[in-house]
Amino acid sequence: MSSLTSYITFWMIFFVLLGAFWYVIDRRFGVKWYRVWFNLTHKDPLPSDVEAGFIYNRKTRNKVMMATLLSTLQTVAALFSLETINLLVELILWIVEVPMTMVGFLIGPWAYRLWRGRNEMYDALDEINAKSEKTASADVVSEPKKEVVESEEPAEKPEEKETTEPAKDDDSDDPRDMMRRYTDKH
Repeated sequence: MSSLTSYITFWMIFFVLLGAFWYVIDRRFGVKWYRVWFNLTHKDPLPSDVEAGFIYNRKTRNKVMMATLLSTLQTVAALFSLETINLLVELILWIVEVPMTMVGFLIGPWAYRLWRGRNEMYDALDEINAKSEKTASADVVSEPKKEVVESEEPAEKPEEKETTEPAKDDDSDDPRDMMRRYTDKH
């Protein structure tokens, strides 16, 4: 029974992730494909201000149809493969896959924001890197500036700090002693 439960759980998680993946793909590429398909199959073309995909900005009825189509394709592929447990399990799994894919469609907008934010984060890191390279190269190329400050008071001599000699190693290999010596120096 454990293998059956793990099999069903695996496919439930898989279809949640697949639903989110299909939402991101539909948002990224499907909007253009849907516009072409809509214009080919309808008398009036899709208005240019409407942004919709096969899943994105669609009614729940259409999303359920897409989830059913995707889970049916997976079930048919599983039935023809040698990995299926049995027909009853695949039927039960097919019934569970549709709601799990719908959950994935609900998670999809969050996944799309993460996907889109990834590019913004990379752009910000590139800008920071470019600024730091410019600053570093400017520091290396430029000559130090000398400023002359005239003062009426004679300059004070800086106090000489006593130099402490580093502790001599005890030839002790105890990690605690080594850490103690290191932290005493810093």
